[in-house]
Amino acid sequence: MNKKHSVKSDATIADFMKPFEAKAASLSFPQLLADVNDRLETKLDFAESYKSLQAARNCLEHRAGIVGKPETKGKDEFEISVPRMKIFYMRGDDEIEVAAGQIVQPGEGKDHAEILMKIEEKKRTLKVGERLAFTLSEFNEIAFACHHLGQQLVGKLPKPILVDEAVEGAG
Repeated sequence: MNKKHSVKSDATIADFMKPFEAKAASLSFPQLLADVNDRLETKLDFAESYKSLQAARNCLEHRAGIVGKPETKGKDEFEISVPRMKIFYMRGDDEIEVAAGQIVQPGEGKDHAEILMKIEEKKRTLKVGERLAFTLSEFNEIAFACHHLGQQLVGKLPKPILVDEAVEGAG
């Protein structure tokens, strides 16, 4: 998008996009992610986690969720990693995650606690032959991870230069 492209005057946006879509469709998700990440000024956070989510998707689709050698890549276990929003408070030096219905107990004689948030990776390991399944909470974390990837792409991809803007900038 940061290079000049020419099209015929009767071309549609679909015509213009066709070669880009064809190239992207020819790549596996890990290759596409690496290709995009290589071209970004600031790299995507959690790129390896998104690759593990793709491997989990493939496991669910092609092996009914039974972890196999494609997921473990020659190792004994498959590690799935999911970027997620962690909501927590500090009790001394410990991060105490807040859960639904949980009473916040700040400790150390304090009467309140500051609620904090951060994005972190949550990892889970499965052995060959184990079934991959997700709880509703884990599914929500995966949905957040997909949203987070989209938000990063929106913020980090180069913006197209419109012809009128290019002409004005040159004047």
